[in-house]
Amino acid sequence: MDGKSFALVAAILALLTLVGPPEAGAATIAAGSNFTVALKSDGTIWMWGYGNCGQLGDNATSDTCVPAPVMELTNMVFSGPTGDRDSSAIRADHTVWTWGRNWNGQLGLGTANSNLYCLPVQVPAFGKGYVTMVQTPDWHSLAIESDGTLWEWGSNDHGQLGSGTTNESWSPQLVATWPEAPPPTLIKVNYTGLRRFAGSFQFSFTNTPGSQFTVVMATNVHLSAAYWTPSGGVTEISPGQFQFNDPRADTATRFYCVRSP
Repeated sequence: MDGKSFALVAAILALLTLVGPPEAGAATIAAGSNFTVALKSDGTIWMWGYGNCGQLGDNATSDTCVPAPVMELTNMVFSGPTGDRDSSAIRADHTVWTWGRNWNGQLGLGTANSNLYCLPVQVPAFGKGYVTMVQTPDWHSLAIESDGTLWEWGSNDHGQLGSGTTNESWSPQLVATWPEAPPPTLIKVNYTGLRRFAGSFQFSFTNTPGSQFTVVMATNVHLSAAYWTPSGGVTEISPGQFQFNDPRADTATRFYCVRSP
């Protein structure tokens, strides 16, 4: 058994020790860099492994070889995936708690320093104060609120905060709304079909007259416009009349619309 397999088995055995018999309650589990975190159904968080920066939340900076409860945390509902030496969680009141290293402000406390936070500290409220997911992947952290907004803080040397700069943020900041491509504008059409020969079908569309149009196709008429497949251009052969050949028309039920380019 190699070292990685042994570590995995050790983590599983430790989790079984933590969870115990079924009446003790189930747990969710996540792995950081050389340490493990589990959330029990009683709202407590347990951690074990590498603890040199206080990331185990046990008021110490030493390793722990068996699951130990994170101190001063109760009524927890979410334990965020962890990275290197930082940890995070959400309480039932949807407040965010972090602990561990804060060199780049990744704990979200409004400051960056070399202090080690060996006990959980509450992140000052941001946005609407109702966080549903939090994560500390490594040198920065991120959270999602109930309204779907994304917040990030910490290191930003590669632009990972999505702020348009490479400046660090020591407090949660809203990720700017990214532009979304508008869905294709579909034009309602009426069409008639004429079978020309095996494997080919010719469609005549009645539509608002125009010089250039595109045919889009789907095998499910309920798909959103973004998922209809362009099938090429279509020529207006007479005012309001278009013809389009689809050699695959016999393979499945197919739906067509004409849109302006």
